[in-house]
Amino acid sequence: MTDIRKVSGQRIRVGGTRVPSQITPVSTSPVQKQKAGVSGAPAMKWRVTMVIDPTLCDGHGVCAELFPERIEMDRWGYPLIDGDDIPPGLTDHARRAVTSCPRLALHLVERRQ
Repeated sequence: MTDIRKVSGQRIRVGGTRVPSQITPVSTSPVQKQKAGVSGAPAMKWRVTMVIDPTLCDGHGVCAELFPERIEMDRWGYPLIDGDDIPPGLTDHARRAVTSCPRLALHLVERRQ
């Protein structure tokens, strides 16, 4: 277990490594700012879809367990992806399915409307 102490407002890990007390924001690109509507320009509409690389998929089924709203399994155990756009409320579930794929066969694609 690591011992962390506060010294003059900074968190110091005993052993010498400094631990930041707050996460500093990473600078965003102009495209990311425009997507977020930060730059004052009207926010662009983006749609998110999921695609699969069938040459990489081994049919583990993890994606279908984590994102059953859009992914079904065929009779051989390979995913069948609903081609519809992923609504904003389900984007986190889709990202979890993509990052959990053991073969990295799933991808999220953002397209401008």
